[in-house]
Amino acid sequence: MEPYLNVRALLDEALHLLDGLGETLIAAHLMTPIAVLDDRIDSFGDTPDFVPPHIR
Repeated sequence: MEPYLNVRALLDEALHLLDGLGETLIAAHLMTPIAVLDDRIDSFGDTPDFVPPHIR
């Protein structure tokens, strides 16, 4: 599960960076892969303690 969490964290950083730059259309396109990753992470059951709070 850790690779999924790493990718999720990177996408979250990219989302915040693009949103902060005013590139909301590009940032919105990141929501689909983020949603897919969230579903995959949730499918693992209990979320481990090392998941950063901004992801969950």
